[in-house]
Amino acid sequence: MSLRLSIMLVLACGLAAACRKLTSSDHAGLALVREYAQRDARGEFAGVSKWYDSVTQFGRDVQGWDEGAVVRSYSVSPLYLGADSGVVEVSYDQLAVIGGDGAGGVQITYRDTSYADTFAVRLTQRGWRIVRPILPPHTLADIVAQGPSLTPPQRTQLLAAKDRRH
Repeated sequence: MSLRLSIMLVLACGLAAACRKLTSSDHAGLALVREYAQRDARGEFAGVSKWYDSVTQFGRDVQGWDEGAVVRSYSVSPLYLGADSGVVEVSYDQLAVIGGDGAGGVQITYRDTSYADTFAVRLTQRGWRIVRPILPPHTLADIVAQGPSLTPPQRTQLLAAKDRRH
């Protein structure tokens, strides 16, 4: 075999491996965004989260949030999965926005809407990291309804609204 043919074979095999499209089931970046979305939906990011800090890489400290989204559901879909990066869409069925009312209570503003956020993930020397976006929390309505800050009428209204479709 000639040297030229050997080099072409090595290059072709190397490129084939580098260009291999990863499937969703074996892509660690997609798994990271799925776990992020699950933890977010459970309300973990409404407060301080060491896990959040360990898997995000935003280049600056993230400040606390004055409000967050209350969602009925969410779904995670890969848009691009590469060997060292990925783009993943998280779609939300939003029910409301929740925040403080300035007097120690909670204010709920109902906003029936659907939207998606696009996450970028990158393989770094420390493993897979979410590099964008920086988002306020997205907590499932059932989790919010269990919280101690809601009044009984707010809880009843939230759960009734959750079952209505826009």
